[in-house]
Amino acid sequence: MFFGDGRTAFLEFLRNLTPQILFLTLAIVLSAGLDLSHFEITIQGFKNAAPYVICLGFFYGSVTANCTKFLDASIAASGAMKIQVGRVQARGLGPLRTTVALVRASWQYEKAMILKVVLVAVVAEAGVVTVFFAARQGAISSLKAMYS
Repeated sequence: MFFGDGRTAFLEFLRNLTPQILFLTLAIVLSAGLDLSHFEITIQGFKNAAPYVICLGFFYGSVTANCTKFLDASIAASGAMKIQVGRVQARGLGPLRTTVALVRASWQYEKAMILKVVLVAVVAEAGVVTVFFAARQGAISSLKAMYS
């Protein structure tokens, strides 16, 4: 992952963390103005909540896309898995099903790859946790500046 063919996937994963921080920071800042004690089922209520929900949706979508793409690219970087990757991609599955199929193929054809998959998952999770804390800190700083 840090050397060889997996470097590109790892660097691309790290590069894609910045937009995730941005979307989560915006969602946290936008949630500060919402009254979450009760739902307001009116046009104005939807208008108030829409920016928050959209930013949160983009955050979850980008986290899912980034993690699955990183996992897929890390598995595909292995020379022994290239044939299996081609077979899985030829099936035309969706992104999450492709990732699951690639992990299953790794287990079946190259068990050592599972250790790499676990390492990649740990790195991805560390990235998501880092994004959360960076976004939280950015949102707190923004809110302090706004209300002081």
